[in-house]
Amino acid sequence: MTKIEQRFRREFEAYDRVIFLADHLLRRNAQKFAIDRARRRTRVAALLYARARKAVDAVRILAARGYGEDAMVLARSLVNVCVDLAYICKRDSDDRTEEWIANGRLARRQIAQGFGLKTEDEETADWEKTEKLAKQWRDVKIEQRAKAAGLENFYKVLYRHGSSFEHSDLWAVNSLLERGEQGPELKTEPSENLVPQALFACYTFGQIMLTVGQLFGFDFAGAEAEMVRVAQEGLRFAGPSTT
Repeated sequence: MTKIEQRFRREFEAYDRVIFLADHLLRRNAQKFAIDRARRRTRVAALLYARARKAVDAVRILAARGYGEDAMVLARSLVNVCVDLAYICKRDSDDRTEEWIANGRLARRQIAQGFGLKTEDEETADWEKTEKLAKQWRDVKIEQRAKAAGLENFYKVLYRHGSSFEHSDLWAVNSLLERGEQGPELKTEPSENLVPQALFACYTFGQIMLTVGQLFGFDFAGAEAEMVRVAQEGLRFAGPSTT
């Protein structure tokens, strides 16, 4: 256990408990967590959940070692996953799934073209259709997607708050420089700065699990309420409302 984990023992214990509850819920509903080819969104949901599960571990590693600023960037990306996943899993999710996929495919193609390369589907894909679908996804900004998914507070509180660290504005970097006797002193060593704030990521992760569980028809047996309670009490944070 690092000194920072000892300093914020309550917060880290809450974080670990939320992840444990999510993992246990997934194991208990393993048979229901299956890809349905007739519901393409099930594969997308599984992919996004996998991304979130790995990222929530990365946030913990960075926070425990005193890199709260970097953990905040990942915590913000988790909100992006949370909002996109919930938006896809709402009413017209089949259309939204295709738009999300098209946006990713088009982005990959544009990167390849920038290096004078071609994607493996360059000659087989209908790029006119792909561009149209991708535009439909991009035309709905993340704030609009959050509102449509009932997660507007996640956007307002966690996503916008994390923007400073993603884009390194003045507030995000202000603590990294001090005036010393010999001139400017860089404060780049590990510290407690922003560690508890970064651990809010477990709250976002709990919402991601809730969305996935609802899509696949999990038997929650009260686990969803327990994750919220643990996160709120452990972080002393009322948190944005969940759906």
